[in-house]
Amino acid sequence: MIALSPNPGFALLLAALIALVAPKGARALVMLGGAFGALYLMFAPGFGDQVALAQIGLTVTPLRLDALSQVFGLGFAIAIAIITLFSLYRRDRLEDVALLAHAGGAITAAFAGDLISFIAATQLGAMAGVALAASGRTPAALGAAVRMLIWQGLAGLLLVVGAGLIWSATGEIEFVQLDGTSPGGAVFQLALLIMLGAPLAHVWVKDVAANTTPAAAAALAVFPLSLALYALLRAFPGEPLLAPLGAVMALAPLPFAAAAQDMRRAIAYGLISQAGVAMIGIGAATPLALAGAVAFTFACMFHNALAFMTIGFAHERAAGIAGGLARTMPVTAAMSIVAALSALAAPGFAGFVGHSVLTAAVGQEERAFAWFAAVAASAGAVFHIGLRAPFQVFFGRDGGARPADAPFYTLLAMGLAAFFIVAIGANPGWLYSLLPEAINYRPFDGADVLIQAQLVVFALLAFGLIKRFSAYPAFSNGGLPDIDWLYRKPARAAGRAIIIAAAWLNHAAQEQADRVRTKARGALAAARFLDRPASIGSAQGAWLLAVAAFLLAVLYAWQA
Repeated sequence: MIALSPNPGFALLLAALIALVAPKGARALVMLGGAFGALYLMFAPGFGDQVALAQIGLTVTPLRLDALSQVFGLGFAIAIAIITLFSLYRRDRLEDVALLAHAGGAITAAFAGDLISFIAATQLGAMAGVALAASGRTPAALGAAVRMLIWQGLAGLLLVVGAGLIWSATGEIEFVQLDGTSPGGAVFQLALLIMLGAPLAHVWVKDVAANTTPAAAAALAVFPLSLALYALLRAFPGEPLLAPLGAVMALAPLPFAAAAQDMRRAIAYGLISQAGVAMIGIGAATPLALAGAVAFTFACMFHNALAFMTIGFAHERAAGIAGGLARTMPVTAAMSIVAALSALAAPGFAGFVGHSVLTAAVGQEERAFAWFAAVAASAGAVFHIGLRAPFQVFFGRDGGARPADAPFYTLLAMGLAAFFIVAIGANPGWLYSLLPEAINYRPFDGADVLIQAQLVVFALLAFGLIKRFSAYPAFSNGGLPDIDWLYRKPARAAGRAIIIAAAWLNHAAQEQADRVRTKARGALAAARFLDRPASIGSAQGAWLLAVAAFLLAVLYAWQA
């Protein structure tokens, strides 16, 4: 008899339901239990044994285990365990439940074997992500959550439409490689690009990152973008659009990251840039490039989460006052440097392990622009997660704030994330063994280490010169205006003008209608007066009767 395995994401979804009613003191145990329950299910004997279910004439597969789902599921499970441990310093029921449901939806989707299960889990996680973004409970956080809801709602609608078109054309809903040139495949791919934060749809990423809590920002940095990359790897490897679009995504956010004054917003632009680098590998679609995209995405989960945990916690603890915080927060500052070195793809850290594979694969394909974009994104990481963020927050000009360092559980979570970053960087073999494509790549060969070391050194030198000569441009609004400037400024002004004009036209129309109604009432009143019978007792009535009698007399005499 086969023991069927539940989807590991169900453990987190169940924990979210329990956390809804659990008392404050017990929620920490519920959250940790859900995270470790998901990890336990992944390593349980017989994991992956599952059967398809027949629902409304369709074949639904809640659990499908292969190398791709396994590596992403493992990364998600470790990440939520770390972020849950980090969040123990702040007990908020909305954040706790949303955190569990958001991660549970992502893990469930990563193991889903059909489009219906994938879409249902994805949208459950997306709606929980909106609640997570709102958990900051400030007007800015609520506004960012509403804007995220709009983008995620649009992506969900397109996912449903794309799946419906695919089913009507093929009669199948299995989540396998899809045809990106078909109407259903094109719509489905567009939805995934919105989830990923592709150009024009990227504004929700940097919007929520700068306006929510540190734990929420860390979770939103890991799950939505990584899940979208997983789906692109599953459904659209080798699509011609992905490599050039990924190159644009890798390069376009760099000026915005350099100009952003809020370091959380700068790191968010870095997320988009790194997603673009991974998408280059998906578009190249050689076995080495796909392996590099998976390895790079896996590494990014840890250093992005650690960056938001350290920078976000310091920002929250110091009430937004940056500079000189390393004096009282030395451990948090050290963890921030580990995240920075991994984002730089410095040799010996997790980012280097994935980035070197990816750039080598793209270089072998002779995609000059894509290779340049991937390398430039690594150098540009100085300006979003690299030196600038830890320098400005922890080592820059003293802002006068003296917050205490993070509590024990928070530091433990940061230490675990740093441990995985260093462990992967020092011994990448175990990560390479989990990849969907078996590779025999040695990232510590002299050429790769030398090239990346030179890149890091020159990037750091450029950063030092920019700081020395104060070459950063000053922007009154805190950064370069992004695409959302269009609907925040001119579109809002145009909308306000349209509303005012419509109100004036409506008022004028109402006045004209009132005048017409008044004239109509007068005409009707006059018609009623003429139509009513005369009063016999009145003088007017007497004269009318006299005239009538006289006329009748004359008529009678004439006829006679």
